[in-house]
Amino acid sequence: MPPLGGLTRGLAGTSDPQALVDAQAFPVQTLSMFDIATQKYLSYIPGAPAYVSTLNANTLKATSIVAVKRATTGAALSVAPTPIALSGPRAFLVPPLDGLTQGIAGTTDLDLLLDAQTFEVQTVSAWDVATQRFLTFIPGAPAYVSTLSSATLEADMVVMMRRGVAPSAASVPNPKVDQRTASITYYYCTQGANPAGYGDGGGWCGGMANGEIVYEGAASCSAAYLGQQFKILGDPTARTYTCADTGGGVTDEHRDIFFNNSDDGHAWWLQVGSTATIEIVS
Repeated sequence: MPPLGGLTRGLAGTSDPQALVDAQAFPVQTLSMFDIATQKYLSYIPGAPAYVSTLNANTLKATSIVAVKRATTGAALSVAPTPIALSGPRAFLVPPLDGLTQGIAGTTDLDLLLDAQTFEVQTVSAWDVATQRFLTFIPGAPAYVSTLSSATLEADMVVMMRRGVAPSAASVPNPKVDQRTASITYYYCTQGANPAGYGDGGGWCGGMANGEIVYEGAASCSAAYLGQQFKILGDPTARTYTCADTGGGVTDEHRDIFFNNSDDGHAWWLQVGSTATIEIVS
């Protein structure tokens, strides 16, 4: 059971969102589901008008992985969770290149879980209900980099994987152009359905340092770089960004990318990563 306002994740077991809400041992604030086909989050808000929710009986399946957010008020009930039948490491649905997929691990052995996949796995993450944080594993990286391991992975954990791609000419650094290693974050205007992406809380909906209203494709950079345009190698949007904003927390080669919605920003950031190679355009 998650703490007040916290998240837990698991199999829906039903195609009826309200039935799933009623089956929980705590008051539910929201349900959300990552749709692998569209690479977007769908959400259901108990008690809200039907048109508000994108997660419904048409989009929810019994085999879907759902994130359940516990409300900040209301007493918990004495309801035992339904055990998940495990049958060894699972082969997850194949996502698009650089896309995300998820499922139940079915094993505590990360090597077996990776071997069961039919695509190249770039990163593995699992939501730890106790700490309310994602644990991550990067295949091939030194062990100290990862917080998810065979020691912390549980067989009934919901695991999210990002599909890797082979390096292409567009993603291999070119020494003849100005390329730099930058730390990457995102900021946003409105909160989406996935609390994991809320970060600093959003609300960045107005004007930027250059006088323009924020827009997707804008970035907050060190004040010395205002007006600079750059690309991020491996960026699934293939955008050219403009340093149109700045702030005290953005220094050196840090690039803070604007998104209208936190769900879009978080999903993008999971694909791009916290560090990337940027190419200066002008």
